[in-house]
Amino acid sequence: VARRDARGEARHDAPSARGRRSPRRGARLAAPRPWDQVARILLQDGELWWGLSGERHHRMVELPGWHGALFAWIDRQLTEHGALPWPGLRALLGDEPWADAVRTLMDGAEVLPAASADELQAALAQADAAERRREADALLGRI
Repeated sequence: VARRDARGEARHDAPSARGRRSPRRGARLAAPRPWDQVARILLQDGELWWGLSGERHHRMVELPGWHGALFAWIDRQLTEHGALPWPGLRALLGDEPWADAVRTLMDGAEVLPAASADELQAALAQADAAERRREADALLGRI
């Protein structure tokens, strides 16, 4: 795509991976979706998974899209390997169909101290509220 620079000369920007343009310098990244935040917390500190109820586990692994698949994978990894830090989990992602989405999510995240159970519960409450809004919108035909 040709753009003009300050002198009016054509400048061609090469698209980044998968045909998307890389964000402009200083551009803000999109705010994480509620389930993204839950995923980040659990990938940072998998031990928090064990503090959730079996019903919560079931609801999370049944989520549509890559989030549900990721939460099922986290459960398997914790059972097989115990809690691992993100670099260890990253190495185990392999070629899962949703692995690129997870890598992008985590690699773009700020380095944060380990999350607490309270932070996970707050993120889950936000995700649940967003899910209820989405379901209500679908019932009302707003989607």
